Amino acid sequence: MRSLMKCFLLQNKMEDHGLKYRQAVIVLILMIITAALFSCLIGRFNIDFKDIYAICIGDKRIETIDLKRHILFDIRIPRILLSMIVGSSLAMAGTGLQAVLKNPLASPDVLGTASASGFGSALGIIVFGKTVAGVFGLSFLAGLGSILLVFALCKIKKDVSVLSIILSGIIVSSLFISFISILKFTADPNDTLPAITFWLMGSFTSSSYRNIQFIFIPFVLGTFVLFLLRWKLNIASLGDDEAKTSGINPFRLRKTIIIASTILISSSVTVSGIIGWVGLVIPHFTRKIIGANHGYVIPLSGLSGAFFMLICDDLARSVSAAEVPIGIITALLGAPLFALLWIFKKQGMNEE
Repeated sequence: MRSLMKCFLLQNKMEDHGLKYRQAVIVLILMIITAALFSCLIGRFNIDFKDIYAICIGDKRIETIDLKRHILFDIRIPRILLSMIVGSSLAMAGTGLQAVLKNPLASPDVLGTASASGFGSALGIIVFGKTVAGVFGLSFLAGLGSILLVFALCKIKKDVSVLSIILSGIIVSSLFISFISILKFTADPNDTLPAITFWLMGSFTSSSYRNIQFIFIPFVLGTFVLFLLRWKLNIASLGDDEAKTSGINPFRLRKTIIIASTILISSSVTVSGIIGWVGLVIPHFTRKIIGANHGYVIPLSGLSGAFFMLICDDLARSVSAAEVPIGIITALLGAPLFALLWIFKKQGMNEE
């Protein structure tokens, strides 16, 4: 009788979580749509909803209709789409890394991927100048190369434990940060250095459909892998012994999730620069809403990251006459949010 009661309570709890998850998904989607619509109005050139309606129906009575159409479809919409993709990528990658590394402080820069991609972009700016393909190529390859270095260090040490991976990531991250400093020291202070510095702080000023095309395939690939394995993350987060007992190869799962997260991070840094706090804060915020079930956390993190990045980019475009690097905005919002989550959490973070 007691066993039946426990099963009944467990089933009701699972149903409640499922209902809460569906409600959260609907609310987040509506919030994203609303924020995206209002983001179309934000910018130096005034566009209101009447203009958007006129553009959609092809009303030629507005004198600047062609200019407004160009601003809306060629500048603002690509920027909105790109910011949502980058925010979603960083949030899901952070969630995956926190799960497999069993570290609540894991983020997109914990394995050196963000620093490596930043180094590749800085090197590309110096070598190729304004050639977008060269900068993107070096940045993406450097980001993928960072994870190869991490696994190479683990192989040399003959230790592929979580601690070994994290320590190897710290080494690789520090190495690429020093490389970036060398490039900034040797760069032309009147032209190249400001471009590198501004880009490293994160920005969507160069958003275009070409950038979206570049990031789309890595985004779909990384997201597909995380979605496919999201339920296994629940077991992996319990430890290697529990994973092996359940028939899961913990090292293979860990390696797959890390590679998928690296693809998402490196492609994001390639098109937007280094943007901090999103991959650290959003997973904690999502778990605060829905719990620690990664089957729910991964999708909600993607939606929450997209919304958070969209809001941050709107602020970056509107808080001052000159555009503020988005990395500054995410830090100003992310740090207090993380502090609130930490202060009001009843249990320690390690128990998430």
